[in-house]
Amino acid sequence: MMSYQNLAEDYIQPQYTSLKLECKNTSANFSQELQLFLSLHPEFSSSKSHLDFLLYCFDYYINCDPVSRDLPLQEKLERSGEMAKNFMTIVVGQNALHCNEY
Repeated sequence: MMSYQNLAEDYIQPQYTSLKLECKNTSANFSQELQLFLSLHPEFSSSKSHLDFLLYCFDYYINCDPVSRDLPLQEKLERSGEMAKNFMTIVVGQNALHCNEY
């Protein structure tokens, strides 16, 4: 398994930093906050698809929501993580974060 720092740096590449969204996070410390989040929630670093879905929830739901837009970055990541877990559990019918198949 890669280190949290490597995961955060690898996945915060152009696909996440160059999206043309008004609500896109442009914080310089996003990579550091993501590293911290992944160290607290290692289930999201078990596969690229888990991390991708976390960041998808962050970009397209949590960070764009007018209610949560001004929350601290770590709180937005926590909400994104909960959303991703809930969605994967509903769709897959089990806790997909602990299955390497998804």
